[in-house]
Parts: sequence; structure tokens; C-alpha cells
Amino acid sequence: MVRVEMTPPLWIATVLAAAYPWCLPWLASVGFASPVPHRGAASVSSYMETPSATGAMAVVSMVPLMLTVQHSAWSRQRVKSAAAQLVLLVSQLVFAAGYAGFLVMPVSVNERRHFAAVATFVSAFCVHAAMTLAFTAPSRAGLAIFISGLVVSAVVLALFETGGPTAACWFWRFESLGFSTMVLLTPVEIASHPPSSRKTSDAALRPLGRRVGVVHLTQQH
Repeated sequence: MVRVEMTPPLWIATVLAAAYPWCLPWLASVGFASPVPHRGAASVSSYMETPSATGAMAVVSMVPLMLTVQHSAWSRQRVKSAAAQLVLLVSQLVFAAGYAGFLVMPVSVNERRHFAAVATFVSAFCVHAAMTLAFTAPSRAGLAIFISGLVVSAVVLALFETGGPTAACWFWRFESLGFSTMVLLTPVEIASHPPSSRKTSDAALRPLGRRVGVVHLTQQH
């Protein structure tokens, strides 16, 4: 299959997505995001209580989601086990469904369903990322981001269970950090497997229009 390469526009879109949660307090100050945190506790979900903030999150998520789908398809081709391929596919679908639930079910409308959607897409992404890294010779940067994401997720869960003013102060910061690691992981891994280093035929790395020429030259030699 044709692999996506991390071009400057894709990196810009990735950085915008990773930075978006960190901009929410400022966006709230200008009326773009919700200025009143849900139940007085700042979080990504509470800031996204306006249609504009939720819509912007959906827009900036498009490229990271596309890269995740593409990288997952490439990873499944490298897996010989049918069971592992099934886990990769199911975890990707569950992640997509959970992330959609996170966007369409505001925390103030149905708190339980919103938190269930968040827990679903975070858990599914962790499983999917772990499986992907296990079969694609991960880079050191990718492993560092993945491990950092797991640690941050544990801290977010602990802060959520603890509650109180101190937890509320740090919750949004660690939540944003966790989202940023999730967004950055796949692009970093794609960049660490450039076409020149992939053990795949040239025909599989080029668009269909160029494959014909590659095959023709190969047959001549």
C-alpha cells in the first residue's frame, strides 16, 4: 500500500492538534471556548462546552486521525497473526467510536456517557498503540512518547479520583499533556519509517501511476 510521508503541512497540522488543548483557556477568555468550567474544575471537556470549541477540536483532529488509520493499515500488513490483525482493527474502530462519543456528548449534558466515551477512546488507543509498536520496530522517540502517555494517563486518573482544589488545578494540564502525546505518537512513528528504510518493494511504495514504470523497468533488466 502507498505510505503517507510526514510532509511539512502534515507536521503543521499535527502540531496544531497537539497545541489546541493548551490554547483553550485563552480561547475561553475571548469567548470561543466555554469560560465557565463544568462544576468549577477546568478540563478539556469543560472548555469544549461551546459549538465553536467542539467544532475546532473535530477539525484539528482530522489529520491525526487520518494518520492513525493509515499507519494502522500499514501495521496490519506486517502482522502474520490473524488474531493480532483483529485486535489492531477492533481497537482502531473502538478508538474511533469513543472519540466520536467524546465530541458529540458534552460533559454537561450527560457526564457518565461523556466520561465513558473518554475512557473508551483512551483505553483503545493505548491497546492499539502498544500492538502497533510491537510489530513495527518502534523508534526511541515513539517509545518515549508512548510510555509518557501511559504515565500521564495514570496521573489524570489519580487526579480525577482524588478531586479537590489541588487536583482541579493540575487536571487540565495533565489531560492536555496526555492528548498531545496521543496526537504526536503516530506521526513520529511514521517519520521513523521513511520509504527508503522500509523493507517493502518499490511497487508497494509508489502510487499506481509510477508502479507501472517500476515494473516495466524491472522486467527489462
